[in-house]
Amino acid sequence: MKNFFFPASWACAYDPQAGGTGIRLLVRMEPKHSAEMSKHLDKQNQALMETYRAMSHELHKVQVEEETIMRKLYELMSAEGLLPKRKKESQA
Repeated sequence: MKNFFFPASWACAYDPQAGGTGIRLLVRMEPKHSAEMSKHLDKQNQALMETYRAMSHELHKVQVEEETIMRKLYELMSAEGLLPKRKKESQA
């Protein structure tokens, strides 16, 4: 993806609430570039949403796999007698 640059008017002002430096940089975009910037931001937003969906899907798959593995581990430990007895079972 290429870098996106746009012409801007720059201004610098002292601002004690701007954090550690106390300097705030103000950028004012020229109106003739706003449509191009909006289009670029829409494309970025779409790419980010696709990435979010893909990552959410992968996370869900991993969570399902983890649950399956934990169930199999429980079954194995139960079959081998490695699980602690429950209080109700030991009293009966």
